[in-house]
Amino acid sequence: MGQEKVKEPKAAKGSDLPPGVYLGNPVDRSSDKLFLGTDYREVLIPERSWGEILADVEHWTLLPFTHGIEMELIIADDNGDYPPGDEMVFRMKEIVKDAIKIMDQVLYEGREGFLPIPDYIRQKVKARPFGKDDIEKGYAMDIRYQLPNGVEVDIDTFARDGNVTAVTYILELVTPPCEYAEELAYWASTLFLLAKTTLPNDLHIIASAINPAAKDYMRGLTQADHSHIGSFKNDLEKVQAYCMIRNFIPHIIALTCNSPILNNQPTDVVKIVNNRITAPNCVRSLRLKNNTTMLSNN
Repeated sequence: MGQEKVKEPKAAKGSDLPPGVYLGNPVDRSSDKLFLGTDYREVLIPERSWGEILADVEHWTLLPFTHGIEMELIIADDNGDYPPGDEMVFRMKEIVKDAIKIMDQVLYEGREGFLPIPDYIRQKVKARPFGKDDIEKGYAMDIRYQLPNGVEVDIDTFARDGNVTAVTYILELVTPPCEYAEELAYWASTLFLLAKTTLPNDLHIIASAINPAAKDYMRGLTQADHSHIGSFKNDLEKVQAYCMIRNFIPHIIALTCNSPILNNQPTDVVKIVNNRITAPNCVRSLRLKNNTTMLSNN
């Protein structure tokens, strides 16, 4: 396996479209001041299964920077209640042990229910999945992954969230730093399926910021996703990435439980200063403000 030359993805060019994808009619955007440029066309994309997209490595979408995601998930029983923390100390370690065994099968043998791992991704995994004791997270499953510069890093891909108190359990799934959108989607979907596969029948995962079964928001745990970007060539690339991302930050925040909008109103007086909208005293995170008992000392 290690001796074979693996075909790597290549960045799509304007005239190098994936199979079945073609350009349609021109789109007039001359009156739209938010868009620059002159040539806008319809892009007609046929429906493909995730398996087909994943196998079409040659036409993967190159990201402008490496991207990794931390996904925090609720662990709850049939009623939406959290299992006792002292009980989960033992159960979580057994769950992680199962995750290591199954992930090893997925990477090196194939496993029913999991899509085959593309060779491009497998070649970046530099060691078999292994367990590690962490002072904050407890027992964790680690993946050793190669960065674009050749450096190898160990990622705590499957463990409890170490940033919450010892009596609470949030499952944290962490993808390796990825260079392609499909690579990132592969790790996110595979780790999520791994969690569903390893959890005992009496426990479930819920991908939600707030537990829908929680009766008291003030003392309830909340979950979030964190995105990490990097592998910039210089400071200019960092600035360019920031300028691109910041255009979407207000929309993302407004749609999450961190929104400064509460009961259809902002949490501060909104003013326009020097043609800029300001609300400096808006609550930055309603999620953390109302969960003072959640965080650990980490």
